[in-house]
Amino acid sequence: MDVKIWNRYKNNTNTAEAAHSLVNRTGKQPKLLSAILRGQNLDEHHLKIIEIQDFSAIPYTKQDKSQVKRQLLAINQKDKNSLKRKSYRQPRLSKIQSIDENDYEFEKRDIALRKAAAEVEAIEIANEKAIKIQLGLTAVFLRNKIDT
Repeated sequence: MDVKIWNRYKNNTNTAEAAHSLVNRTGKQPKLLSAILRGQNLDEHHLKIIEIQDFSAIPYTKQDKSQVKRQLLAINQKDKNSLKRKSYRQPRLSKIQSIDENDYEFEKRDIALRKAAAEVEAIEIANEKAIKIQLGLTAVFLRNKIDT
């Protein structure tokens, strides 16, 4: 192996594999044709990056931290936060209203149940009185029968 290649790729003797080490991020043990195409796409991508760096003298980084990008992110975050605040405020009011409505419905049901219980008690009292009267009449009838 040539010394230049050895020094360039350090401990790896497979120069093709070392040149395309980033291709392995897209999958392991691909078929031969797909591996070649992925390597070709990676080479084209790196070539485009190098051309842009040579033309603009700005190093390529995956992080875009320009002023425009920061302002755009700040605007988007502000919009998201305002939407979250609005969505949190509205349900609280509706929850309070629904709780009040539920309390009102429970009170109506409670009043109706008390009214029904009072009616049942009145009927039971009337039945007891009727039974007492009937028992009293039967006792009087039996006394009259015994006397005669």
